[in-house]
Amino acid sequence: MKLSDLYNPSNYNANYEKYEDQYIINEGLIRTWPIDRSLKILKNNKIQCEQVPDQNIFYIDFLYNSKISIEKVLELINNVGWFPSYCYYLNNGIEIDRGKFDINEFKHYIGQRYNAKIRCEAKYDIMILNIPDKLYHVTGKINAPKILKIGLSPRTKSKTAKHPDRIYLGIKPDLLERMVMNHPTFWENNMEFVIFEIKTRLLPDYVRFYRDPNAKQFGIYTLNNIPSSAINIYKEFSI
Repeated sequence: MKLSDLYNPSNYNANYEKYEDQYIINEGLIRTWPIDRSLKILKNNKIQCEQVPDQNIFYIDFLYNSKISIEKVLELINNVGWFPSYCYYLNNGIEIDRGKFDINEFKHYIGQRYNAKIRCEAKYDIMILNIPDKLYHVTGKINAPKILKIGLSPRTKSKTAKHPDRIYLGIKPDLLERMVMNHPTFWENNMEFVIFEIKTRLLPDYVRFYRDPNAKQFGIYTLNNIPSSAINIYKEFSI
């Protein structure tokens, strides 16, 4: 399913470039506009942008002498439901640095007369309607007592890109274990880990799940809290 499949064309008002919100969660309305309309709005505001083929990702080319401010760019991106996740800094077309998007770092490089290429991702990806009976979450064993007491809350711990606070989950516990084993960045100071099992039938009705674009085969995430009453330990393992 494509992102555009989540929207009903009959809700589109061509005169105002406006979509009606389709889904509601307890925090309020959420919306990410289809990528083609988002790019049209940005281009109408003199922002250079291009979609990654067959993906819900696009890049913005920001020149150090741009007449539009980065604050305006970020405002427009946010208004259509996207966010800057990663940035590449260029000198005469040659990459000189890269990293998670950080406004202070960005302004530093632009001030040094470098150009930038900003990767933008959807705040809200494809919502999953057919939720498995059980989902899994991996974390350091040191966190287990607190999670069993108060539950899981969205956090930002991505090592590669900036994201809104999320809880990342998997549909297969063995894949989560393999992910930890193969990626030392997950280890930090942890050498002992716990895989939690979440019984989705015990979750409040307002909890929504979305497909993780960086782990499409098995990864999903939620923006909602997961209560401790739905959580139990599935497995402990060590590196």
